[in-house]
Amino acid sequence: MTCFVFRPRRRVNGKIRMARTWNGKFQLPGDAKPTVVALGVSDKQVAQEKLREIVRAIERERAGLGPSKLERDAARQSVGKCVGEYIDIKRGQRCDEKYVRELELKLLRVTRECNWVVLRDITGNSFEAWRARQPREQFSAKTLNEYRAAVSGFANG
Repeated sequence: MTCFVFRPRRRVNGKIRMARTWNGKFQLPGDAKPTVVALGVSDKQVAQEKLREIVRAIERERAGLGPSKLERDAARQSVGKCVGEYIDIKRGQRCDEKYVRELELKLLRVTRECNWVVLRDITGNSFEAWRARQPREQFSAKTLNEYRAAVSGFANG
């Protein structure tokens, strides 16, 4: 396995100029070509540590021990944006407009009251805690189960 940091060099008016920031280059077993990543730091030790972290994350991902980059990026998406996309999908499936409107209101209420900002904030425990806080005179068991079905469909769909 090849893994090192370097500062790119280029020729300007016959003189060699060295970049201020470090790049990293690595090639893991099974890779056809080495991968070059811009580390964006000017300290060599920091650059080496950033490169080690990147390589470690890629190795864990390939071994199936951690979430993939796609999953990590998805976890940072806005809940509001995803709820909007989910509602658009439901409308595209020609679901009844009254159902879609109620579904949207339920999802927006739960995301607001549970303080879900990004997708990684959504957990079963946070939803169950919200559900337990709801007063019995305001919500029947059936209504709470409808909220659960809405969140479950959103999280799994």
